Amino acid sequence: MKTSKKSRADIQRAYRQRRLANNAEEVREKERKRWHMRRAQKKVKSIRDFTDRQKRIIRRRWRTKKAEYRTVQRRVRMSTPPSSDEGSSFGERTKRGRAKLAYRHTKAYRQVATLTKELQTAKCCAGKYKKRWLRLKMSHFGSQVSSECSSTDLSTPVSTQSEKSAPIRSHHSHGNSLDTETKEMIEIFLTRDDNSRMTTGKKQTVTKNKDKRQKRLLLDSLINLHEKFSAENPRNNISYATFTRHRPFWVRQATAKDRDTCLCKKHENLQLAADKLHQLGALKTKNIEEILKQVCCNVDNLNCMFRECELCVGKRVDFEEKSLLKDESIIVWSEWAFEKQEYEKDGQQKSTKVMRKTVKRGTLKELKTKFCQSVRGELGRHVYIIRHQFRAYKHLKETVDVNEAVVHVDFSENYACKHAEEVQSAHFGASNRQASLHTGVLYTMDGLQSFATISASWRHDPAAIWAHMQPVLQELKSTNPQISDLHFFSDGPTTQYRNKQNFFLMSTLLHDMGFEAGSWNFFESGHGKGAPDAIGGSVKRQADAFVLTGFDIPDAKKLYHCLESAESLTKFYFIDDRDITSIDSRCCNTVRAITGTMKLHQVQTDERLNVSYRNLSCFCQRPTICTCYDLHRYKFPAVVSKSPVSYMNF
Repeated sequence: MKTSKKSRADIQRAYRQRRLANNAEEVREKERKRWHMRRAQKKVKSIRDFTDRQKRIIRRRWRTKKAEYRTVQRRVRMSTPPSSDEGSSFGERTKRGRAKLAYRHTKAYRQVATLTKELQTAKCCAGKYKKRWLRLKMSHFGSQVSSECSSTDLSTPVSTQSEKSAPIRSHHSHGNSLDTETKEMIEIFLTRDDNSRMTTGKKQTVTKNKDKRQKRLLLDSLINLHEKFSAENPRNNISYATFTRHRPFWVRQATAKDRDTCLCKKHENLQLAADKLHQLGALKTKNIEEILKQVCCNVDNLNCMFRECELCVGKRVDFEEKSLLKDESIIVWSEWAFEKQEYEKDGQQKSTKVMRKTVKRGTLKELKTKFCQSVRGELGRHVYIIRHQFRAYKHLKETVDVNEAVVHVDFSENYACKHAEEVQSAHFGASNRQASLHTGVLYTMDGLQSFATISASWRHDPAAIWAHMQPVLQELKSTNPQISDLHFFSDGPTTQYRNKQNFFLMSTLLHDMGFEAGSWNFFESGHGKGAPDAIGGSVKRQADAFVLTGFDIPDAKKLYHCLESAESLTKFYFIDDRDITSIDSRCCNTVRAITGTMKLHQVQTDERLNVSYRNLSCFCQRPTICTCYDLHRYKFPAVVSKSPVSYMNF
């Protein structure tokens, strides 16, 4: 009869038994060394190496196996006949002692289970009575007793005189609801310009319960914003669910249709590089804020963010040692950059620079080096200036004095004038005119006032800016003669606000209008969106509503008359071309540019033809100009007016 063929496991088992029989100590020592080596290489894991969830699963499996083992051993003892020495008194005492110990263990387990159940029941009762007490407490202060309270076996709450006189709360209120102050703090936090941005489109609105608001898009995830809110307000610590539940309805997460066309070039290029490195496994996270914390001790410290700190000046981005590709591997990534483009005009070849999303090619090491240099050299300074300017803007609005006014301005996209009914050639041809819109918000101690100036001129240069501001400042001075200091805030395009002509006009026209001092503050490049953009969208939406009702708006003058006749909280002004021409005569073509114009973010004047400038805004000693952040001074040359029109005409 043939024997069955042995399996590979049986052969291996027999081999191990032969080795143990021949030299047991040597085999065991070799196995111990092999186990310690595998333990050092993390191939064999201890219970301490697992997560809490894995530990619970493993220990549950151990208990199950141990219980099965004890059951088998109990069955073996029951089926095995007793030995000869079990009849002695010593054996009987041993057997009775072990049985008694097992009985006590079982009894203790039962008591623990019973007490645990009683504790859970007591907690439920305590929670029930706590809620009942809160309902009674709210009813004492005037709120209606909820239906849950009426269904209990409590007696009818005693009504008091204070209960009758107190206002009746909504049926949605309950004892542990969020207080009004915290709700307002959440709304103010989420509508801040550093946490959400205002949309500029005339159709980007949200309506709820007949309340129409301009949509705001969050600049970060709600999880990160909740952590930021908790860090800024430790006394109002709320849960993430409560934070999201009280988010204002017009503050939304960005979707595909909210495609942004005004992104910051620096942030976008760094984000594209971070996405690529994270995809290749070279970075743990693609969050730029988290990466910035790797190279800075404190993201709120100027020295750290400007790479002047001795402790973190040598820190670099932590790249993963094991990535999908080697450093010498060739990769491609996207980047926004200027490209030279040739075109023909009037028979002549000309060239211009256009911004395009290009595809870069290089090694993984080159991308790592470029990304690390950008994070250490540009991102820290860029992010700090963004946050600092927003903090200065927020602080100035909250602490504006009786003799001060804050003006936030920006040019909106030109409005395309239109008729209620048009022929095809007029709709698609070049017959449509456009109107310039310069929008802004004026903050004083008495409140705020939005305004919009309309002009048929398409000019957005300094002369046009001050022509647009002329009627606004003239009315401000006539209605509030006590205001002597003006603080302007805007974005920083060099063709509009941040240039030598605007600084020169500010140092002359402000003083000629009767103001004693003023400052012009610039938000960081790519981060200047704010309330004026929302006003521009609201004005265009209001104008389109007139067209839909049958009105024709063929030019800027008609647009101004339509908007002025409507019931609106925004004040409208019309700017004629002659107003801009009169400001042209005040300009000085020979004035020299201020050194470092592209880097400065605040220009101040307290004397005619004299300005002070620095890289960051500061109002710590206002109305006196402080010397913080390396203040510099500059004096413009005196210029004789080319026009007989007096400054007092303003």
